[in-house]
Amino acid sequence: MRQSLVSLAVWVLFPLVATAAQDPLPDEVAELYVAYQQAEQSGDLAATLEAADAVYRAARRARVDDVTLGALAENLGYYASASQDFERAYDAWREAAERADDNAMTAGYRWQNASVAAYRLGDHNDARRCAMNASEDFADVEALPAEAMNIAIQAHVFAAQLNAERGSISASGRAAQRALDLFAQVDRPYDRFTALSYFYVGLDELTDEDFLEAAVKLHIAHDLFRALESGEDEIGTAAALSSYSRRRLLRQISMNSENRRYQARAEEFDDEMEAALAANPLHEQLAHLNPDEEEDEILPDGAIDAVPARRNPPRYPSDAANRGIEGFIALRYTVEADGSTSDVEVIYSAPSGYFDEAAIGAITDWRYEPATIDGVAVRREGVETQFNFELAN
Repeated sequence: MRQSLVSLAVWVLFPLVATAAQDPLPDEVAELYVAYQQAEQSGDLAATLEAADAVYRAARRARVDDVTLGALAENLGYYASASQDFERAYDAWREAAERADDNAMTAGYRWQNASVAAYRLGDHNDARRCAMNASEDFADVEALPAEAMNIAIQAHVFAAQLNAERGSISASGRAAQRALDLFAQVDRPYDRFTALSYFYVGLDELTDEDFLEAAVKLHIAHDLFRALESGEDEIGTAAALSSYSRRRLLRQISMNSENRRYQARAEEFDDEMEAALAANPLHEQLAHLNPDEEEDEILPDGAIDAVPARRNPPRYPSDAANRGIEGFIALRYTVEADGSTSDVEVIYSAPSGYFDEAAIGAITDWRYEPATIDGVAVRREGVETQFNFELAN
């Protein structure tokens, strides 16, 4: 299953125009600023964009103070964004963000718009860097006003998305958790940002092998995607990863328990998961969407599960290493009666396509002591594993 998450590259624009300067504006700049105001009042978008550009460039030549230049750059970024002039928008928003004068909320707003402009230009690496700046700046604001909550949530989730695309799952999870923290502070109906926040936090917990928390977060993400009628890829991915997390934990239990004690411990886990879900207010709202409970896999009496005999890890793909790309992949496969592996399939990978071949190739070479029933070797289907591809610092 490939990753398929729709872009969240949306502008967070407001008519926040500069009307004051730290120092008196030079005559040329003041005259051009008046012309800009007149163009703005006329409602002519193209004329306002050119007027905003003219006053901004004049202010740069005149070397006006940073706060004023930042505000004029914001005006230019606003109208360039509205005109879909992405190159001018990106340059202006970035300049504005760099001149935010230690105002974290203003800087976060500007970095977020710079990120969207970079994304629209196809520069996903710079979009990610700008998005992380926005997320960090909003996180530094001690008490966000209500009107800034939605902008901050969008910035955190966009940073989470771009980091996941890059394979930086831990950074993605941190940004998404910031969004969830803000959701807890504001009365806001659930939406796509809510669903993606739960998904990316759950994915981060999955890579850390915190399977209980991952199963809970991904379960809620799946229900949200269904309620929002998202694409089948998103609904299916969240469902697959939630089930995968649950099975991985149950398999851990089975490997560390005698078979006769497995069912009791599995029931304890189900109680823990249900309690964690019940503690989340969204779960009750979405309860009508919950699918039927999965049947737990229990090995029959006389069965012994397959045991690894040779499992070498996958090689780090050189292209990904050279580009500094990290990632995560979960896979499912069969152990044959002769101890070989077959039917290897990808459950989920991030970023998509970079690590699939290396992971599948490694598992194909693995060997097991086969599963047996009453001493007779049998096929063992549905074996699952995961790899975290991380570069040394």
